[in-house]
Amino acid sequence: MDLQVGLASSQVMNPIGGISVTILSQFKFMLGLVIFLCSNAHHLVLHAFVKSYDTMPVLGLSSIPAIENGLLNLIGAMFMISLQIAAPIMAVSLLLDGALGIINRAVPQIQIHMLSMPAKIGVGLVVISIGIPALTVAVSAGVNQGLSALAPVFSK
Repeated sequence: MDLQVGLASSQVMNPIGGISVTILSQFKFMLGLVIFLCSNAHHLVLHAFVKSYDTMPVLGLSSIPAIENGLLNLIGAMFMISLQIAAPIMAVSLLLDGALGIINRAVPQIQIHMLSMPAKIGVGLVVISIGIPALTVAVSAGVNQGLSALAPVFSK
């Protein structure tokens, strides 16, 4: 999303990971963590961790298909949730790029790059702020799908 909005060149140092990250990715991470903790999902994760000691048998050849199916479902759900979070930015960026392309074709004297950067940043930040409530739904759906993907593994 930072690349589409135009903030990919502005990076900050993440002291936890020791790497440079973009501003919006750091914001989304912190917001997701707050939502995760506020929705008491950490209690569900700790409960699943404790339950795994009671129900999980010693790993053998019989448990590999259940783990494989659970992981495949979990990866598919993760990609779907990430697409749902990024879809508004992608759509608005595509529309804005199309409009700027039409403006550039109609008036070639305008330096469209100088016009597009502030427009993309402003419109992108507005769309991200409107889409923040969707992040709450996505984090809770991700936790529920993660726990439902782990259920077949625990039942074997």
